[in-house]
Order: sequence, then C-alpha cells, then structure tokens
Amino acid sequence: RDIELMKDIYDNQFLSFYQIHEEHFPENKRPTVYNRLSKLQQAKLLEAINVNLLAFHRKNELLGVIYRLTKEGLKRIQDFKMTEDISLNPVSLNFSSLYHDLLLTDVLRFLKRRHPELKILNSKVYFDGGERKERIPDAVMINPKTNNKISLELELTSKSEVLDL
Repeated sequence: RDIELMKDIYDNQFLSFYQIHEEHFPENKRPTVYNRLSKLQQAKLLEAINVNLLAFHRKNELLGVIYRLTKEGLKRIQDFKMTEDISLNPVSLNFSSLYHDLLLTDVLRFLKRRHPELKILNSKVYFDGGERKERIPDAVMINPKTNNKISLELELTSKSEVLDL
C-alpha cells in the first residue's frame, strides 16, 4: 500500500491529506493515516510542506500540509519499476498554482473512475517543460486501443468577457 501511495503522489506531484485519506485509507480514521504518513516521513520517503491553504471545493477545509516524495522516495518507486523514465529530483512546487493543482488531481481521479479504459496523465509529471515552445495541457487522456489523445485544461478563471448578443 505504501508503494501505491508513493506512486500516486508521484503521478500528481503532491497530494493533500484529504486526497491520501480518501484514496488510500478510506476505512481508517484520521489519526491512523497521520501515523502512517509520519512513518513514511521518518523513513525519508515523504516530506510534508506547510501550505495553510483553504480548499474551497472541500467545504472550506484548511489544508495544513501537502505531501511530496523525497529523492529516497523517488528511488524506491524506481526500484519497484512503478513507472518509466522517472526523474529522481523532487518536483518544484509553484505555490501560486497550488489550488489549481489540487483541484486538477480531484478532477483527474473522477475521470479515471469514470473511464478506467483510458490512460489519464497529469502533464506536469509526464512532460518535460524544459525548453519546449509549445503549450502543454494540464492533462492528457489517451485511448490505449486507438492511441487517440485528448488534451485537458482546467480553467479556474474566465479568459475573456462573455458578450450579450
């Protein structure tokens, strides 16, 4: 279960407590989950980063920390061959897009449950943003049978005014 949790954190860059609790420990009480996360931190596989952000889509729940993998955690995933071409550097976080990224994770999880036949990837993890000139979407849905790809964008703000015609 720990490796699956770590793979999930890798696939989404980071996860909040509520995301970890709902996905990996739905039958457990909060203290049990905090205890397990503390043990993964003590083993230097996870790190907790203080954010103190209100998640409005989560009933105004205060997020105290988010969890991301350490170098050691990334090595462990690589050892278990849980993903291809893994970067051994922890992702750098953009705190200005934190709310967007948390919501994106929730949306992608919903889509994965609705469409288990599709491969749904968070683009920040699976595409290198380095020197690319093209725009990279928030996520990509791939149909493994046809290799058709659909780009996904989560927009939290209006990009232009709506005109009354």
